[in-house]
Amino acid sequence: TLVNTVDGDTFKADVALWPGLTERALVRLAGVDTPELKGPTACERALAVKARDYLDMLLRSGPITINAINNDKFAGRVDAVVTVGTVDASVALITSGNGRQYLGGPRLSWCL
Repeated sequence: TLVNTVDGDTFKADVALWPGLTERALVRLAGVDTPELKGPTACERALAVKARDYLDMLLRSGPITINAINNDKFAGRVDAVVTVGTVDASVALITSGNGRQYLGGPRLSWCL
């Protein structure tokens, strides 16, 4: 169950691990980068709000499935493949222009 959308590629959810056992998790979408809400420019911050709102709308549009869970580079967060209904959330962010493919390494600027 979605708790809240943190930013364009991260959300908090109550995840059913086993019948009667739920854990609150911070989930980052695997394979995508979105602008940062605390980015260095007003341009990036505006794009970040748009990406966050898009992800929030997507996550609220259907059942959320979380698969291929891996440890993230930041403690307390996991990376995962997330689908909403049959839609891959990372692919949806990329094709909508709200994100871009990310396979690690340095992040590129969103506003030149």
